[in-house]
Amino acid sequence: MRFTQLYTQKPNKRSGDTFILTIIKTIDYSMEDTEETLEQRMLTDTLGAFGDGTQADISAERGLLLLEGWLNALPGSIGIGRILSEIETLRDHLKTGEYDNELIRTLMLNMASHTLTISHEPMVDETNAHQLEQLANALRNFTNQID
Repeated sequence: MRFTQLYTQKPNKRSGDTFILTIIKTIDYSMEDTEETLEQRMLTDTLGAFGDGTQADISAERGLLLLEGWLNALPGSIGIGRILSEIETLRDHLKTGEYDNELIRTLMLNMASHTLTISHEPMVDETNAHQLEQLANALRNFTNQID
């Protein structure tokens, strides 16, 4: 956080280190609930990249970055094991540079199906559920563009 970095670079001895540390801790704690998780940022980024999936133009490099981001965001999340293997397989396939469009289509359709299933899990809040449904539709729509 910026305030922590500012403090470590230039402590304010006149107003007391304890007071400054208390303010920094208060800011950190008050922002905990408002900061986006990596999963939420990945969902936003992926929806931004795909839109509704019908007109998306995503390079293999951008796809790899998104897949790596999801692999970093998802470990440890409840109910996610079913989608991680598709993400890893697609990532590894794209890294080869030799693209099997049918495999890509199948993996993306599987990811769409798993994403829709996850959107209906009880631990997913309404906002995230809606975004996950959007993502599932975008992934399905995108597969129609794969030749």
